[in-house]
Amino acid sequence: MVLKELIESHLSKTHQEIRERRKEIHVSEVGGCIRKTFLDVKGEVKKESLNAQIIRVFDNGNSVHDRLKKYLKEMGVLESVEVEVKDEELEVVGRYDARVKIKDELYIIDFKSINSDYVNEPMKHHVLQITYYMFLSGIKNGILLY
Repeated sequence: MVLKELIESHLSKTHQEIRERRKEIHVSEVGGCIRKTFLDVKGEVKKESLNAQIIRVFDNGNSVHDRLKKYLKEMGVLESVEVEVKDEELEVVGRYDARVKIKDELYIIDFKSINSDYVNEPMKHHVLQITYYMFLSGIKNGILLY
């Protein structure tokens, strides 16, 4: 029990979230609660620091993403990673996980590190998100990888 408490203390100290007021909407918020997004951009949503369990979940997701990027690189199809896009007119920003080239076709890939046992079909907000990435990047093909 002592080690778990030490790890949680470490995570809490090293992952203190510094959330500044932002001006843009994030692509990942497309399809979400418009009111919450509006209030967040206006600085009206109280920001709480993440607890150690949530930080571990995010770290696990980051590890899954790193492993998948490694596989794509080894396969020789990876073009770029963490590609930033911006809709200047609407002030919407985002970053998709990878761009690959398969049989001379470009694809955007957005990794979703959730348990695929709970996903029978692509989630609507994920489809909206990758569609927006495709629109902003001009790439006509997208893959949601659960």
